[in-house]
Amino acid sequence: MSISGNDQLCSGRGEAVRYDVPIFDPFGDRGDHYFHPSNDAAELLAQIAFIHADICVLFGILNRAQSDHEEKLVAKFIIVEFLSLDDHLSALVGLALSGRTGYALSSDEAAQLKRLNGDYTALRKPAEPALREIRNKVAAHRDRCNLLATARIWDQIDAETVHRMAQPIKALYDFLKNLDIYTWTKSEQTEKGTVRAYISPMRWDDMDHDNEEEAPSTGE
Repeated sequence: MSISGNDQLCSGRGEAVRYDVPIFDPFGDRGDHYFHPSNDAAELLAQIAFIHADICVLFGILNRAQSDHEEKLVAKFIIVEFLSLDDHLSALVGLALSGRTGYALSSDEAAQLKRLNGDYTALRKPAEPALREIRNKVAAHRDRCNLLATARIWDQIDAETVHRMAQPIKALYDFLKNLDIYTWTKSEQTEKGTVRAYISPMRWDDMDHDNEEEAPSTGE
């Protein structure tokens, strides 16, 4: 890990600057001195983390559903978030394997990432056409279409399928978080003025996430 500063240049972890802080969360904790992504990999990981947290909350609601209608209603919104997550996951996996982050993976890391992504892809691909139809026709927005067609799409919403997909997603996400390919920046007002720190690389789990609530279970 390397650390550098700007405006007030620093050559190390000066006592005036706090590094034990989380990522700036536009949907929650917005600390002025929190970290922000400074490369493409970190930007993708941050979005994945935000979406994954929302999916966990939705699973908590799904697990309390009292009827088939409630299950399908919550599951369709999980599908919307899941497909957004899929776009970012695919982009981050490709970026990590390509070495374009500037931090090449070891051969063992690359092999493990390919295996986890393969497990996830094997579950996603067969279900993807139906999931995208659900999102496009009855979830993200509602098309004006034949009511029988709407009923057919509604019947495709399956909470068990959504639960099954959660497991390989979590394994892939947890592995990606621990790669040393992410760079971050933060600024902080100190007695000597504004300090900007650039840290590279730093894993997600090396940051302070104590302020984050524990996410509900994403499956049985």
